[in-house]
Amino acid sequence: GALRMGVIPCGTYARGRLNPARKPRRGFHGDRVASKGGKDVLFSEARELILCLSDDALYFIVDDDNGATPNGAGGDGDASMRDFPSRIPPGSLFGDALWPHALTRHPLDCLRGMTIGFQFQRLVLRF
Repeated sequence: GALRMGVIPCGTYARGRLNPARKPRRGFHGDRVASKGGKDVLFSEARELILCLSDDALYFIVDDDNGATPNGAGGDGDASMRDFPSRIPPGSLFGDALWPHALTRHPLDCLRGMTIGFQFQRLVLRF
């Protein structure tokens, strides 16, 4: 099965694989909030991932372009980015399919523990 969800990477290892989407903080009227030094105050926004569960592994697949600029500059996306799900052209073959890039693959036989907290709002998997 597959599940699409927003994820905020926590911890050094997770941020090393998936850059947080850093955006400038905005005030009530849409103006940028700056620190005393004049720099933008940045915050982390969720990244869209597809979690794909097969019989023997769990795959994490990126489904956005929010992390292309980790410092928050730009990041409006690219017009050539494909939408999800992509339309299948008539006459297509199985070999013509687009291959997603999986950030990581975790074999299920390596799963050692799972913690679900905050009424299913947080999930920690220990492999």
